[in-house]
Amino acid sequence: MNMDIDLNKIEQRVYNENIKDGFMEILLGALLVLIGLMIWSQKGVCFIALLPILFGNPLINRLKERYTYPRIGYMRPRPGDGKKVGLGILKYVLVVIMSLAALSYLFLKEESIYESIYRLIPLYMALILSGAFTYVHSKSRNNITYLYIGVAMISGILMTVFHPGPYRTCSLQYMTLMGLFFTIVGTVIFIRFIRRYPVASGENANGQ
Repeated sequence: MNMDIDLNKIEQRVYNENIKDGFMEILLGALLVLIGLMIWSQKGVCFIALLPILFGNPLINRLKERYTYPRIGYMRPRPGDGKKVGLGILKYVLVVIMSLAALSYLFLKEESIYESIYRLIPLYMALILSGAFTYVHSKSRNNITYLYIGVAMISGILMTVFHPGPYRTCSLQYMTLMGLFFTIVGTVIFIRFIRRYPVASGENANGQ
């Protein structure tokens, strides 16, 4: 029992160390701004959704090899059940979509389907971000995720309920606001990280 508890704590510490460089926040911020622009232009939304799958991990790995691993070393997390996590994410997204569809049907009948979709995008993204950071907190126990969840949900609810319209502008403003927030926070975290953990003497930027 004690061994299981110790292993869980070690795994959480490894995961937390692996995300303390700010790259997660910076890339998320850039992605949100880009998605907002795609929604505004009504072009490339489906394509942009594939970008994290196609290029997210390779880009993060390159950045970590350049800046993170030479400073704190490389720690391989314990292999998880990727299929189970993927199914969990899919179920959560489907529940959010169905819940917002029901909300739109019950309270937004006077609006066109497109206006309803645009109006609910901030709330939808707030719920998606909250779910993602709830998962990150369960893996890392990093309390900054509470700040991220609070900012995402409060701004999403306020934008959805009180924005005067047009709602396509509301979606762009929410994505831009959250994108800038995560980019700024991530940049601050990254600067603090490289100052707190300088590259060891005798090593180059690639840790050699």
